[in-house]
Amino acid sequence: KRMEATAQAVSDSQDLFGRLVLPSENSERWAETQKILQHPVQSLTDLDTIITKFSAANEEHPRVCSFFKTVPDSADAGVFDFKLFLEKGVPILIAVALEMPTLFNGVQIPIFKMRSSWTDSCTLGKQSFSLTRRQCA
Repeated sequence: KRMEATAQAVSDSQDLFGRLVLPSENSERWAETQKILQHPVQSLTDLDTIITKFSAANEEHPRVCSFFKTVPDSADAGVFDFKLFLEKGVPILIAVALEMPTLFNGVQIPIFKMRSSWTDSCTLGKQSFSLTRRQCA
């Protein structure tokens, strides 16, 4: 009976969450991702190009990114230091992204569905999933 209960709990939990599929899980997709991320970034508009290339993978709704062309010199930028972001932040973000196969080797990232943490029909329970700081980056 315990095995039946465990199997039922696993079956029930699979209905409560999905799984994020990472680009590094598909060798063809990962090769394209690496190619895009290895594009030289010398200006903020190069980031628009990178994001636009990633968007092109969505054949149904491709988008052109112009955020880094328009926002840094606008009032919307506030006090954010885009120069420092380009010099320090971007290289770290790209390096961490390129580490994806190592950082997430054997890790399955759940996507919790609405009400997945409810212990019964009206009581909020708790679901959690842990990542390292580097995985979060």
